[in-house]
Amino acid sequence: MLPRVLIRTLSLRAASEGIKQRFWSSTAVLGSAKNWKIVEKVADRQVPPLSNVTINSSDCPVVVCPADPQQYPDSDRLLIYLLKDQENDSTDLQLVQATPNSFNIDVHGSTDEQKTLEIHVPVQSNVSAFCSGGGDVSVKYLHSDRLAVVTSSGSISTKDIRCSEIVLATQGGSVACTGVLQGKINIKAMSQGTISCQRLQGPLANVESEKGDVSIASDYCDRSSVTTHSGSVKFGSLHRKCKVEITGKADLIAGKLIFFLNIFP
Repeated sequence: MLPRVLIRTLSLRAASEGIKQRFWSSTAVLGSAKNWKIVEKVADRQVPPLSNVTINSSDCPVVVCPADPQQYPDSDRLLIYLLKDQENDSTDLQLVQATPNSFNIDVHGSTDEQKTLEIHVPVQSNVSAFCSGGGDVSVKYLHSDRLAVVTSSGSISTKDIRCSEIVLATQGGSVACTGVLQGKINIKAMSQGTISCQRLQGPLANVESEKGDVSIASDYCDRSSVTTHSGSVKFGSLHRKCKVEITGKADLIAGKLIFFLNIFP
């Protein structure tokens, strides 16, 4: 039997190799959604591979992704970049080490300023991101125990996430999940927020909207439930058990059904 430390090291290396093959073609993808004029590195710290990272933002959009495994093969780096168009802004950012493996990142700034905070973490970090203002949160390619993203009015997007537990919740934005979302999944969008998922898989998925539409291209979860008041529900393919509850008036569109679909009007 392999020692526990060796097993954990092999797991980290395997995760890094997977990230490298799918995502990294060079050192980083800073500002991939926009050509920013200024890229400022505001933090570069060596951290444990299994870290807990908590992010609190008022209005600044946040992007979270793994640190480049080609540059940091030991998966032990926490880097923070501020991407902006103006040299002078009022961004207030603090990085605090709460415990040996827990780190808190607080960022505050004006909604009038065009900027994004890009945070590179070890691939197996547990990430909790909270945005109390209008900033969006995007998370990509994490393989960890827990991911939690909560926003006030900003939207949430994910790409290829594999975590034991996943919580995505927004009061006024939408949720868009591309690639795989794997784990014990809870997604909630209030008000007019929509939910779209490309592929769900894992033991359980609970998806809830208030008035926004719900679209799931492929659902491979062992058990899943979709609840909405007045948003339409659309499945591309459903491969396990699913319960759909519509409390108001809405449409249900189901494509390829492999197992069981229970509908509760």
